[in-house]
Amino acid sequence: MQGNNFKLIDKGYNSEIFLYQNNLVLKMVDVKFVKQANHLVNEFQLMSSLDHPNILKVVSLKRNIPIKGISDPTSNVKRDVLIMEFANKGSLLSVIKTGLEEDVKKNILIQLVDAFLYLH
Repeated sequence: MQGNNFKLIDKGYNSEIFLYQNNLVLKMVDVKFVKQANHLVNEFQLMSSLDHPNILKVVSLKRNIPIKGISDPTSNVKRDVLIMEFANKGSLLSVIKTGLEEDVKKNILIQLVDAFLYLH
């Protein structure tokens, strides 16, 4: 993984979300945060078992990867990295805020209900 292929999307207290090569999302957690790293493993295991067209797919989980020069060019930190698909149209909220026609809104609602029923 090359540092210049990353674009920071969001940053939390113990994790960072990056867009990688314009089609993948990387959720990174510093391995020194053991609890968060364990949550990332659990997230990967759960999402790996899901197969639904309206739920983003997880690609892989990489453990203890030394990554240098992403958010801090002087760092060389080991991270766990969850790799998943990128929703190129943005978040659901950002899509809804664009002002959609009623039939498009109904279609989105149907897809959401279908995904929730699958998860339940």
